[in-house]
Amino acid sequence: MGDLLSDRFRVIAPTLPDHEINARQSPSPMKTEDMAQAVEQAISERDWPIRLAAHSFGSNVALAIALGGRVAIERLVMFEPVTVKILPIAGEDAAFAAAKSVFDSYVERYRLGEPRAVETMIEFWFGPGGFDRMPAPVQDYLIERTEVNVRDVESNFGEQYTPEVLPNLRVPTTIVLGGASPAITGTIANAMAGALGNASTEIIDGATRAMLVTHPENVAAVITTPK
Repeated sequence: MGDLLSDRFRVIAPTLPDHEINARQSPSPMKTEDMAQAVEQAISERDWPIRLAAHSFGSNVALAIALGGRVAIERLVMFEPVTVKILPIAGEDAAFAAAKSVFDSYVERYRLGEPRAVETMIEFWFGPGGFDRMPAPVQDYLIERTEVNVRDVESNFGEQYTPEVLPNLRVPTTIVLGGASPAITGTIANAMAGALGNASTEIIDGATRAMLVTHPENVAAVITTPK
């Protein structure tokens, strides 16, 4: 992805805390705001406005950075954010309850030692059979790092959003979803667009949550196009 952007931008791509550890290491007990502060350290010393783009749970972290207001952001782009705690604010209580049930089951399966527990999470975001459609090395990677993902899931459900704060975020924001993604992705995107003060949604036709791999040119076009 960086090679599609580097001719127009200086690309800084920090790794979220503990996402680089191996399967034998345990992640630090961090909340979303802790991860946001860690990423801020990598970008806050820049003296130019930042176009902040993030994917999936990284979008939650990017939103926390934007809401913190300590970094000069000219535009925020979130690709399929997993901000499930925005759903009750938008009146989507049934969708939130359904998501929480799925992820509670996922965490329980992991705590019970089921090796393919992460399959539950993947199929929620990619649809039935999503895990089996992934290449074997990707499956192995996800299984080996399930503990980090569980940490992120628990951080996700611990996030707190309020209808008083969200509309005050005036940073131009684009929320991107794949046209072939499950309906919950659009529900979250629309809830987020309605809650924020200056946000819109955009669809990449035929894409799923794997859009950074399957539709890199479309992803780059969204990031580079002024809004």
